[in-house]
Amino acid sequence: TVVLGSVYPVLGIHNRTLIESGRASVDAPLALTLEGGNSLASNNDYQAIQCLNELVEDEEVVVAEAIGSSYRHQFGRVGVLAGIPIVLGWEGHQSQWRGATYPQIVGTRRADIEMLYNDLRWEVAQAIIERYSIDYIFYGDTERFGTSEQAAYVPAGEEKFRENLQVVCEVETSLFYRVPPEVG
Repeated sequence: TVVLGSVYPVLGIHNRTLIESGRASVDAPLALTLEGGNSLASNNDYQAIQCLNELVEDEEVVVAEAIGSSYRHQFGRVGVLAGIPIVLGWEGHQSQWRGATYPQIVGTRRADIEMLYNDLRWEVAQAIIERYSIDYIFYGDTERFGTSEQAAYVPAGEEKFRENLQVVCEVETSLFYRVPPEVG
């Protein structure tokens, strides 16, 4: 029992720091620090989110980003890393806190966000932007490439944002679209 108990910390630390974090499977992993934000998002997403956080500072804004049902780091990145309100984060987390009232509180948010990203019509996107007072729309790795839990949003759906909104905080494939006040 003592031998097994002494092996666990070594294997646990190895598994947590190298295997679960993905550090063992990349050629040039980021340096280990006490600031774990960059382990919750891709490097591009993390940098874009930090840029937005600095850009808006103490402003009250709302961001749209991919919605996931589970506690996966690919979802809720802006809300978690910047503390900026998002339309809907982890559905499982929200439903645990809201209990039986969850369906009434959340309403059609999931479907609306999926429509915001996937529908090709600007008028549809604009109505959703107005409904939730969205100030920024995030297009990062989850929105662009998907996850094991969720397919990527329709690539052609991004064109309406490109034609009608301004790009801010662009880091390679991760960026935010800024909604001007007259649109939202």
